[in-house]
Amino acid sequence: MSLLRRALTSLLVALLAAVLALAGLVLVGAPAQACSCAMEGPRGAIDRADAVFAAAVLDRSVDGRGLASYDVRVQRVYKGEPVGDVVVTSSASGASCGLEGVSPGRTQLFLVTGSGSAYAGNLCLGFGVSEGDARRLLGPPAESTAAVAPTPPGAVTDGGGIGVRVDDDPRWPWVLGGGLGLVLLVLALRRVLVGSWR
Repeated sequence: MSLLRRALTSLLVALLAAVLALAGLVLVGAPAQACSCAMEGPRGAIDRADAVFAAAVLDRSVDGRGLASYDVRVQRVYKGEPVGDVVVTSSASGASCGLEGVSPGRTQLFLVTGSGSAYAGNLCLGFGVSEGDARRLLGPPAESTAAVAPTPPGAVTDGGGIGVRVDDDPRWPWVLGGGLGLVLLVLALRRVLVGSWR
């Protein structure tokens, strides 16, 4: 009778550990979203944008909600009135229509909404629009009033990679829970196969 009780207890522990492990793995994938937007061509994208400008990307940071902020220095303005240093926010993930390929040290064409020094962008707003398209459809750009300071020789830069700290990533509790569930599953299976917790 005690052998049957031990086997049922071990089976119950193994099932509980499996449920915890699967819940952790499923919840890790929960924030993922698919980006889907109808491509309307350069004319439609430029018409929908509040501002179109080429800017040097100075810095990128990601907050705990999955939003990326790009500090940029406006160089050429095709539409709108951005000047100097502005901030463009976007989802940090391309799967959620966040800007892709935007990293410090690059000059990028931005099609964004907003005004002043705060703008928002996404893949759907300006995907595939080149600076040549902007020049052809809007005419020559106005130079920004802020001069772009060149990087002095020998200056240390971050190489374009800004990391996400673990405490900024909203998925880490689920990863930890899934890992704990896997450890419990292994221990429970060991007990079933070997017959003890030792």
